[in-house]
Formats: sequence, C-alpha cells, structure tokens
Amino acid sequence: MSRAAAVLPAPGGVSQTLSVDRIDGQWVAVSKRDGDLGDFVYVWTAPTPYGPWTPRKGVAAPAGFDTGHLTYAPLAHPEVPLADGKLLVSISRNTTDPQRLFDDPEVGRPVFAEVERP
Repeated sequence: MSRAAAVLPAPGGVSQTLSVDRIDGQWVAVSKRDGDLGDFVYVWTAPTPYGPWTPRKGVAAPAGFDTGHLTYAPLAHPEVPLADGKLLVSISRNTTDPQRLFDDPEVGRPVFAEVERP
C-alpha cells in the first residue's frame, strides 16, 4: 500500500464507474471525465496499465441533475465489433421522476453510442 500511486488524478480523471480493456496493443479506459457529474464520456489510452494516460473527448452525456434526465456509468464493449470500426459504448440513464419511470420504463434503459476507436 505504501507504493500505491494515482495513475489518473481525480480532477480530469475518471468517475467511480469505468471500463478498462486492452485494445490493439494499448490500454483503453472509458468513463465520464471529472466524475459521475461530468457531462462527457471520455476515452483514455495508455501504453501500460499505469500510464501515461492520454484523454480524448468521446460523446456528450450530460449528468442531468438540472433536467431530471440522468446519464451515467458509460462502459466500453470492445467484444462487439462495429462495421465502421468504432468502439461501442453503453451509457446508463434514468430519471429523477419515479412516476415518469413507471409510466415509461424505457427512460431507464441504456443508450448506445459509438466513439472513435483508439
């Protein structure tokens, strides 16, 4: 434990939910930047698991606390090949209005996005 060190700092880093995969010889992390309240999915790449990590903005995914339409917990799915060669990402979503969820359960289903593959 005494040798543990952050490889991505909290400011500008990942949220508490992330996926990390080895894709085409490099490490790829997908998460929201600046925590769960961030508004964008980012893709970080590194030659090793401990970095150095390079961030790249992926797609918008507004946190939604101001609108009641929440988006959170993006995860990469490199096991699903896409015809255009991009990386498939699922983004969880929900609402702050329980009645809306009861009336239309689809508002709680994830959405899928494609981001440039590293």
